[in-house]
Amino acid sequence: VHDNFYELVGYSLIATRIINLINRRMNIALEIQDFFKFLNISDLAKCLEEKYLSGKEIVSIYANIPRVEDKEHYLLSSAQKRIFVLSQLEKDALHYNEPAVMKINGKLDKEKFEYAISKLIERHEALRTSFQMIGGEPVQKVEKDLELDINYINGDNKDLESLIHSFIKPFDLSKAPLMRVSLVTLLEDEYFLIFDMHHIICDGTSMHILLQDFISLYEGRELQELRIQYKDFALWQEGILSGELIKKQEDYWMNMFHDEIPHMDLATDFPRPVEQSFEGDNVKLVIDVPLSKKINKLASENGATLYMTLLAAFNILLSKYTNNEDIVIGSPIEGRHNADLGNIMGIFINTLAMRNKPKSNKTFKEFLTEVKENALKAYENQDFQFEKLIEKLAIDRDLSRNPMFDVMFALHYYSKDRSIKVGDLEFCPVEFENKVSKFDLSLIAVENEGQIYLEFQYCTSLFKCKTIENMAVHFETLLREIAKDATKRIKDLEIISESEKKKLLIEFNTTEKNILMIKLSVRCLKSRPQKNLKILL
Repeated sequence: VHDNFYELVGYSLIATRIINLINRRMNIALEIQDFFKFLNISDLAKCLEEKYLSGKEIVSIYANIPRVEDKEHYLLSSAQKRIFVLSQLEKDALHYNEPAVMKINGKLDKEKFEYAISKLIERHEALRTSFQMIGGEPVQKVEKDLELDINYINGDNKDLESLIHSFIKPFDLSKAPLMRVSLVTLLEDEYFLIFDMHHIICDGTSMHILLQDFISLYEGRELQELRIQYKDFALWQEGILSGELIKKQEDYWMNMFHDEIPHMDLATDFPRPVEQSFEGDNVKLVIDVPLSKKINKLASENGATLYMTLLAAFNILLSKYTNNEDIVIGSPIEGRHNADLGNIMGIFINTLAMRNKPKSNKTFKEFLTEVKENALKAYENQDFQFEKLIEKLAIDRDLSRNPMFDVMFALHYYSKDRSIKVGDLEFCPVEFENKVSKFDLSLIAVENEGQIYLEFQYCTSLFKCKTIENMAVHFETLLREIAKDATKRIKDLEIISESEKKKLLIEFNTTEKNILMIKLSVRCLKSRPQKNLKILL
């Protein structure tokens, strides 16, 4: 009970889930700042006692979500509205597809497999939902009964990657289900289960719920009945968004961007297309265990999380690349603030516009403290929807880029072995190359068994691979600098290693010599053109 939550590599997502449960069980309003102030269970218990005895009632955002009566159609959530509108503008786009692949080793029972899939459709209304325009407004319609056609493929001598990519196709939002399932048989006891869903009915957590429920249903386990569904959340959110709590959150975000929104223009290798391209690729880098430990230790010593520390470092990298000291980076947040939403499929994710100012005279530690405070405030105000912020700020839509920011940052936590055994079967998630980039640049960090894995996703119509490879190396160099001395001023933090400096110096000297030779050649040709041209050639 005296162990430090963050020294145990606790992180904000776990903290949020614990806070949700505490608030629901005790009918109080514990906040994320409390969790950072009282870092162990013993101190947190004293905080809870004070809040409980104060008699302050739970805020509405943590209260039970009521069920809505059955109708022909229902309201859309804030996130669904935005995706619906954008999907109408980009009907054949694939960047809203959310595919997932799972490898299955062992003898698969086809009857159990089909039973599990049918039960998934029955359990989650999101998988039976379509979207239409009625009376000039987008609505969602939930089918009572629906069958899903499973695509069975014999994958002998076929490339799995090409099979996956041929499976990913545009969805027609007016026709449910907005999910496809394919089972690829490679060998007698080796299969690949492929899911593809539209983002309007799912997010990353939803995909995890889907896979977990599928495995449980295949195993024959009874799942606890869901008290509410996504349509209930959508109506509840509509009420919350018009309440006093959200008005306070709106004031926070409007104050954050009360002045001109800074634009961070990264130098691109190619001219920006008139319409945004979502074709992408990625560059991966692994931060070794010793450096990862130092970064985590630095975070802990400063009462911050790994997310905050990497976000601070990424801000500095972008600042050095752009010579900009006012940076806005987008960051996704789970959005399942209410404990009722833990097992519901749908799109709950929200985007936080994280604005920080990496001024050159600040030390890294000083800047990290600012990033931490800004992150905590953003978490506290996470229920104000990003779509509403864009609307309130009256940002003009530019078809060539995203509104407010072009760069994203996210941190995920995975265990080393994510395989699940069910009898003689083994289920294991499969990573595959999905060459899509929703932003100019996204940094996805994953902590796994003591190492930090970095993936720089980039738009191939803007950047060359070599440019992003250099950026990844520069980020690692910056992390080493920070780990060595976090009291250094930002302007003194290097992003170019000694070996790269030497290489650049050699290239510079070579270029200077080449320029000198050209000048001498021109002079020779001018003085005795006939004779010297032959010698030079």
